[in-house]
Amino acid sequence: MFSRLIAAGIAAMLMSTAASAANIEVRMLNKGTDGAMVFEPAFVKAAVGDTVTFLSTSYDRKLVTV
Repeated sequence: MFSRLIAAGIAAMLMSTAASAANIEVRMLNKGTDGAMVFEPAFVKAAVGDTVTFLSTSYDRKLVTV
């Protein structure tokens, strides 16, 4: 009985973490406010579980996911 209660508690914590995760988009620019070949925003604060997506704004560049 106690192990089922612990398992239910862990499952609830995992689901609440996934629900609060954010998707942060970073644009890769040829020219931005800080000069050439920059990322905007230049700084992001991501928490555990957040997703950071890099978006290419120029189609003459290759984007590779690692």
